Parts: sequence; C-alpha cells; structure tokens
Amino acid sequence: VGLLGVRSEALAHGYWNDSDTTYRTMLAGYWLSGDLVRRSADGEFFHVDRAVDRIRTDAGDGYSALMEEELLLAVEELADCSVVAAQDRGRTVPAAIVTLRREATAEDLLRRANAALDRAGQPRLALLEIAPTPEAIPLGPTGKVLKRQLREKYGALEEYRPADPKAVAVTAAVGHGTTEALA
Repeated sequence: VGLLGVRSEALAHGYWNDSDTTYRTMLAGYWLSGDLVRRSADGEFFHVDRAVDRIRTDAGDGYSALMEEELLLAVEELADCSVVAAQDRGRTVPAAIVTLRREATAEDLLRRANAALDRAGQPRLALLEIAPTPEAIPLGPTGKVLKRQLREKYGALEEYRPADPKAVAVTAAVGHGTTEALA
C-alpha cells in the first residue's frame, strides 16, 4: 500500500497562491492525491483509503474504508458505521461509531465486528459506540462523515464519557477495561 502520485500535462502546476501546500503535495514531479492504493500483479491500482484515515496501531496498519466495508458486510444489524483512530494511554487504536437497522447490544456487535476484522487481517476495534440517532454522526455539506471530529471525540478513550454507557463496548485492552467503567 502506498500513496497515489499523479503526473500529467493536464494537472495544475500547484495551488493558487499557496506555495506551502503545493510543496507538501508534490514529490519528484508527481502530485500526491492523499489516497492510499495498492497495485495488483496485473498493474491495476485499487483504492484502499485516504492517507489521513489510515490507523497505525501496534498490531499493524488499519484502513478505515476497508474496516467499514468488512463491518457492514459481516454484521447485519449495522445500517452504517465510521471507523477512526482513537488514542488510549498513548497508543493508537481503532474506534467505531455505528447506526443500527435493528436492535443489538454494543458488546455483541463489538465481538462480531472484531471476528470479522480478524478474518480480514485488520486491527481489532478497541471501542464500538452505538449512535443514538444517525444525526449523531457529524456530516459535512457534501454528506461525508467528518472523521476529524470523531478523532477528536475519541482522542483520549481513558477520559471519554458517553451519554449512554450501555451504548458503548470496549475491549479489555482499553484503559477502562469494562463498559461499567465508562459510567
């Protein structure tokens, strides 16, 4: 997996009146799109994730787009989900916020989500939170999830206090150790 770089006569030569951003996004004549891709044996490129959404854990890199896809395919109760990097006592761990199409407990969802992520070779979630409403997941004007706001929300899991502790499940590795500790 690597950064996608593009070089073409049709590309702009940089950002208008922003030489700093132009410098940061150019490498050896290639414009770095901010996308992570993998290349197949046939030379085809496949989008993996946005670079800012990669989750670098002690267990290896997690790719939020792949993790979200695996969760939606494997856990039928999920209507939608978003996975971001969270911080737990100085370690980076994945956290998910989900909306449901039918009732389920956070503990059961976390157990099945982590089994699916294990099968896919992705890092296990440290926290899964059921959003009280779909509107609880922040969206920008284009309808995309504002993951930076979720990264801030889960910036320190050991200090995180959800509005409804029963809607959250954590793994034993997280600073709380149990869901009750979130109360």
